[in-house]
Amino acid sequence: MPNPSKIPCRKCVKNTGILTCEGCSNKLCGKCFNEHRQELSKELDNVVYEHDTLKQQLETTNQLSSHPLFKQIDQWQKDAIDKINTLAEHSRNAVEKVLNDNKVELINRVQTITDELRKGRNDEDYVETDLEEWLEQLKQLQQQLVKPSNISLIEEKQTSWINKINIINSNRKTSEKLEKTCGDVSTEENGQVAVHGSSATHAEIRGANMYSTGNIQIKMKIEKLFINDWMFVGIVSSSLPMKSSPINSTSAFGWIIGKNNFCVNNKKINSFGVWDADIQENDIIELHINCDKKKVQLSNYHTNKRDEIYVDISICPFPWQLHFNIHGSGDRVRLLKE
Repeated sequence: MPNPSKIPCRKCVKNTGILTCEGCSNKLCGKCFNEHRQELSKELDNVVYEHDTLKQQLETTNQLSSHPLFKQIDQWQKDAIDKINTLAEHSRNAVEKVLNDNKVELINRVQTITDELRKGRNDEDYVETDLEEWLEQLKQLQQQLVKPSNISLIEEKQTSWINKINIINSNRKTSEKLEKTCGDVSTEENGQVAVHGSSATHAEIRGANMYSTGNIQIKMKIEKLFINDWMFVGIVSSSLPMKSSPINSTSAFGWIIGKNNFCVNNKKINSFGVWDADIQENDIIELHINCDKKKVQLSNYHTNKRDEIYVDISICPFPWQLHFNIHGSGDRVRLLKE
């Protein structure tokens, strides 16, 4: 007679469920658990296939020359024949630069997935949710490769008989998430929230993305800011090793908010300039990372105040990463999606 206190295997129902899958939370018997892992291995193969396909497309040498934007430029050139050859060549160069910049960013993001896939396979440390997340990221990158959302062509109306076209590289609403940590801090909700532990110590958090080109906007909310404490928001060079207090390095550029709203100067860490943005708990702020103009800006939605810092790339070289340094017990910051 079956023991009612034992939970049957979710798959075969006959045997007792002695093992729990961390991904689907199902109780399985030993045999079904092994079969389940084999099924997951096959699904991982599918993710790796999608990854390799995207990586091969990125490495294809003729990817840029076949882009649909060039067809628009070619049609525009045909209408004006030889009188617009100079403008057409200028526009092609601009498109190629934007697409190359977009490709560099995609290669950096694919490399991050490459490392995660390799580690997951080598350590056998992956579950269904990991596979779904990797596949979704690859699909998004594939879409960005085929049809970048931040690039478009507009026709400039002029009094002359020919209309010039411009290449528009618009601000990107990034799909950033918090990934690497150092010190008494952890991430929650799939990297959308950073939470400081119970101690009052320096702790660093960095974003997953690498930024070398374009304009990026990252909106966030200061959900918890311990009274009379502070929080650093800004960027850091990805070449700087992780440590609990990287704001003492000239490679970190940004703002210390909370206690006195001091602005980290782009010369020395002990050379502060006062910026009274009045950022408080529950305020929504937005960090603008302008790689093309080599500067960062911070805006406070509550006070409509904004400040900017020019970045010296000789001491803070590309690529840059989103960077927080949290000090107060229980302090929280959340990335907001558009």
